[in-house]
Amino acid sequence: MLQQMSHRGPDGNTIGSRDRIALGHCLLSTTPESSADGSTLDDLPSSLLLTADTRIDNRDELLPLLHLPRSTPDPQVILAAYQRWGENCPAHLLGDFAFALWDPYQQHLFCARDPMGVKPFYYFHSLQLFACASEIHPLFSLPEIPRRLNEARLAGYLFQRGGSIRSILNDHQETLYQDIFPLRAGHWLKVTPAWIQTQAYWQLDPDQELHLSSDQEYAEAFRDLFNQAVTCRLRSSTPIGIQLSGGLDSSTVACTARRISIPPLHAYTALFPSLSAPDRRRVDEQSYLMAILHQGGLIPHTFAADRLSPLRDQGDLYWHPDEAYFAPSMYLNRETYQLAAQQGIRVLLDGVDGDTVVSHGLIHLQELARSSRWWELAQQIQALKTFGQSPWQTWCQLFWLYQLRPHLLRGPLRRRWQTHQEQGSSTPKPLLRPEVLQRLDLEQRSASEAPDRKTDSALRQDHYRSLTAGIIQASLHMFDKTAAQAGVEIRHPFFDRRIIEFCLSLPASQRLDRGWTRLVMRRAMEGILPPTVQWRPTKADLGPGLLKAFLHQERSWLEAFTHSPSLRLLDYIDPEILRQAMATCQQANRRETYHDTRTHRDGYLLWVAAELEIWLQYTGL
Repeated sequence: MLQQMSHRGPDGNTIGSRDRIALGHCLLSTTPESSADGSTLDDLPSSLLLTADTRIDNRDELLPLLHLPRSTPDPQVILAAYQRWGENCPAHLLGDFAFALWDPYQQHLFCARDPMGVKPFYYFHSLQLFACASEIHPLFSLPEIPRRLNEARLAGYLFQRGGSIRSILNDHQETLYQDIFPLRAGHWLKVTPAWIQTQAYWQLDPDQELHLSSDQEYAEAFRDLFNQAVTCRLRSSTPIGIQLSGGLDSSTVACTARRISIPPLHAYTALFPSLSAPDRRRVDEQSYLMAILHQGGLIPHTFAADRLSPLRDQGDLYWHPDEAYFAPSMYLNRETYQLAAQQGIRVLLDGVDGDTVVSHGLIHLQELARSSRWWELAQQIQALKTFGQSPWQTWCQLFWLYQLRPHLLRGPLRRRWQTHQEQGSSTPKPLLRPEVLQRLDLEQRSASEAPDRKTDSALRQDHYRSLTAGIIQASLHMFDKTAAQAGVEIRHPFFDRRIIEFCLSLPASQRLDRGWTRLVMRRAMEGILPPTVQWRPTKADLGPGLLKAFLHQERSWLEAFTHSPSLRLLDYIDPEILRQAMATCQQANRRETYHDTRTHRDGYLLWVAAELEIWLQYTGL
């Protein structure tokens, strides 16, 4: 198993055994204390046995409490915390971690994962065997573990609803392999010879609302917490890099980090120089990027993203992440990780999903409508600055997205609404065969997502649902495993437990007000972000750039793929729908424009099918 994960242990590995347990430890040294990690697997005084992929952020609080010196490696902190608090120890740990600990006195294996699931943890269990690892493919080194396809999960990648691709990723206990499970974020797992048990040690609470006396206090509280989240992620024994786009999230991380970090940070940016002017305007963030770089403290590195081949090096690409990709932009991350590794950087900061964590707050418009606060709703929509479109277009989009009742409209307004609906209602035929949809009961599986925590606030309910969606953990798995292939560790300041809890508790006025979304973060970044970035009204759409790279660089392969009579996916899909999607994309190539809705939809459908086909061929499933 360690040989299969050698890329995760460039600084050595260790094996320890006790009783009926054997644990392996791969070492990627990224913190000043981690050079001693290789000796922390076996705690001789207590007879405990531990393997951990971890970064503990509340060391200053824990070390004196546990009577440990400052040089103590993070795994030793976990051992001491377990000795003091037992199964309650994960609740006392702040940071990113996944660990397995054998307690010979209790005769159980105790495992845990951090609250947001940044560090992956997979396991298999039967009456004879329990095995776990940071990645899936090492588990198959054991002859007792079968490699079998989870058909429902695969079909879920291709499941369409309402004209868009919808992946059934909200089941936190599934992978593309039967009987291989991820340990849920914020849970511990206990294994004895007789039974296996999982339990949550931390959960978000959507009922909590924070009440401060002014906008300034909210902004200062966010800034203080975000400084802490970034500071603890700057603890590194190597130079630090950041993925920087010029967007609000990555810029907030970069500008906060450079105020704290003494050596300059390395900033990595993907550019799309070959796009046509209309598409480039949607993708291009160079003016924002230059405003960030002009402030200093960053060493820029750029690469031409639309000249890369998204499906290159397919063997390595699909072996290390274990499962098919579901994000078209992951090849950009992979390129960034490799560039960083070549320059001796082992730690990269990432601002991914900051908009999910902080929340745009647009569901508040639904709350205003359903409580008949029409004047306030009209004022908010009239002032809304983040759509880059007219108030009428925003009204229509909000009625569609947030399901405001169209029968409230009367006369000409209702006729305009109906026209808008008819123009945007061209739902495509599903790619999945109807018999597959019925056999795997995907409609029912999709409808039976994890129940929401009931709360009086639709705003916090929607925010809670977004933060706990399975796609968050699935995305974090992909980032971690793709980075590990290059010998790099990804750190996510926005997925700090303190930031998550704070943002979920915010009242509506701190999310959306006077036309500005994510207002608390914009105010908090006063004097830190350049004003042009702090108050930028729009967000870049990478879709046209990603589609052009995919359709141009992989043109020959895609033409052969869509007309191949021997696709493994033919058991699941209608090949004619796939060919129709290819025809749409060929038209986009001839026009050299990639931003219309149909091209985006069919291009993504084609991309998902291609990813799954390559993964199936490579794994032999």
